[in-house]
Amino acid sequence: MSTVLVIGDDLTGSNAVGALYATAGLRAVTVSALDAVALVAATADVVAFNTESRHRPSSEAARRVRAIVRAMGADSALIAKRVDTTLRGHIGAEIEAMLVEARQGRRDQTFKVLMAPAFPSSGRTTIGGIQLIEGQPVAESWAGRDPFTPVRFSRISRELARQTNLPTAEVLLDTVREAGEALAQALADASQGADIVIVDATTTADLRRIAEAAQATAVAEGITWLVADSGPFGAAMAAAMGVGTQVADPGCVLVVAGSLTDLTRRQLERLQAETGAALVTVDLDDDPVHVVDRLVALGTVPVLGVRTATPQHGGGDRESAARMLTLLQEVAREAVSRLKVVGIYATGGDVATGVIDALGAHGFQVAAEVLPLAVVGHVDGGPHHGMGLSTKGGLIGDDDAGLCCVRALQQRH
Repeated sequence: MSTVLVIGDDLTGSNAVGALYATAGLRAVTVSALDAVALVAATADVVAFNTESRHRPSSEAARRVRAIVRAMGADSALIAKRVDTTLRGHIGAEIEAMLVEARQGRRDQTFKVLMAPAFPSSGRTTIGGIQLIEGQPVAESWAGRDPFTPVRFSRISRELARQTNLPTAEVLLDTVREAGEALAQALADASQGADIVIVDATTTADLRRIAEAAQATAVAEGITWLVADSGPFGAAMAAAMGVGTQVADPGCVLVVAGSLTDLTRRQLERLQAETGAALVTVDLDDDPVHVVDRLVALGTVPVLGVRTATPQHGGGDRESAARMLTLLQEVAREAVSRLKVVGIYATGGDVATGVIDALGAHGFQVAAEVLPLAVVGHVDGGPHHGMGLSTKGGLIGDDDAGLCCVRALQQRH
């Protein structure tokens, strides 16, 4: 049987969540009928079950959730109720149904719900227990005017209370950022008086911190966490639990950042926050082989790479810039020979041209525009023909531009 059960209330949401788990190296299958579950569960790591209940009565939505938990719950290491990022649908009734059925099916375990509905890379965040869309409280957005299931409250606990009497508790962002034992203890403490623990998050890194702390709490306190999330937290929780047959080394996107602008710095910081990217800072005295030694020592990381040190004054002289470009070329050449690189994100000045030359390619085949003046495609010709490549100028895009380029490479792979 599968190790992860994801319960969605519409097909597009279920498929989208399945894609998140697939990106993490798990075999994910979406189904919409109970009699199909047994046919796919034997070979899937993740079954994303679509109850198709978004626009049905809440009692019917709850019944469908209980039916799939009853059918698969005993064989699932993780059960996740997918909730819409805007809190639409029967989220309270369905979370309660998941919890009640899980408790009835496995009475020897202590079940609690850990709710982290943020989807930071899509602009959905949770701060102070309030769900935001691009910084706007969700009930004040278009979701508050939804003709079928309008969201009345931006505070998650109040929206849940419209549909369930289950007690809730909140763990706020300051505590999430403490991470480690402090966060684990906060989750444990919150679960003592609540069935649903709602947790703030504004970045994907926050979701990973929560997942790691939750797993530590599960081991130390004997809590079996059920998940209520929009997708990325459940995938982070599965990774923290080590469930499924994840690919041992799915490869990495290599970042080669030669731009020294403040914008590029912010873009790299955003990329690190969302993907956990590990970036090594290089200077002119570095040996390219030793730089790649440091990259190899980082282990299996989805996004890693090199960036230049920001100068203290000015932008540096022409000779230094040329030497740095040569260093980055040599690092790229060495990295692709020693790491499983599935794509390269090159940003800044002549870096993209230098990378193409370093790979012995004839040119760059453009596939699509990621955003204005940033494209994705692959190197054309040479020993690395077909390797993904995304290029962007150092002064192009907003803080999310680098993240968009890397995501485009990951989706292409």
